[in-house]
Amino acid sequence: MSMSTARPPAARGGRFAEVGRVVGLLLAGAIVLWALFVGLGELIVHFWVHSRFGRADGSVDRYFAGHRSGTGNTVTLVVVYFADTITVAVLTAVVAVGVFLAVRRLREPLFLVAAVAGEVLTFLAVTSIVDRHRPAVVRLDASPPTSSFPSGHTAAAVCVYGGIALLCGVLIRRRNVRRLMWVVAGALPVLVAVGRLYRGMHFPTDVLAGGVLGVLWLTWLMKVYPLGKAPARARTRA
Repeated sequence: MSMSTARPPAARGGRFAEVGRVVGLLLAGAIVLWALFVGLGELIVHFWVHSRFGRADGSVDRYFAGHRSGTGNTVTLVVVYFADTITVAVLTAVVAVGVFLAVRRLREPLFLVAAVAGEVLTFLAVTSIVDRHRPAVVRLDASPPTSSFPSGHTAAAVCVYGGIALLCGVLIRRRNVRRLMWVVAGALPVLVAVGRLYRGMHFPTDVLAGGVLGVLWLTWLMKVYPLGKAPARARTRA
């Protein structure tokens, strides 16, 4: 008589229930973020822009537009490229596949995919409602059809590089490597935000909102779908 290795129906049912719970909580979090940023965006579009602070918001772009240089144009083009749609999609796919091949588990790759996909879907849902025009300066990039609010580049930079840093925290044993990834995850979104301002694509409130959106989504994802802890040996290695 052969012994079956199939998973019992009860275990499969429990796994499906857990997946459903996680997906439901992530969806609920995305809806809350959508409502929050739609409300914030509508306040900015209809009230903030007419205030003294709103006028100061636009002056930042005018300042950058008046102080551009060939070097600045090139540097910001390269920096912003790190958060372009194609870059983020390819990087997410490569890292997710690489992590899966390394650990033979789906949890970590799915975490990164959820980090990026959730941010993109929430961003698109917000921009479908909020209609904020881009700054009235010469823009160095083609204007996408989405609203200026929030900055999708900034949000994507937070989620993809922050997500990779979180994966490094649980998979990489070398402390220096983990620290370096956190430096990258912290610096790149800031550089991308400044680059988008410099290139006339967003107002300061747009990039700030994009950064906050990315941080809030990653925080909720970590709460609902937490990763494990760093390997024990990693905590003792410099």
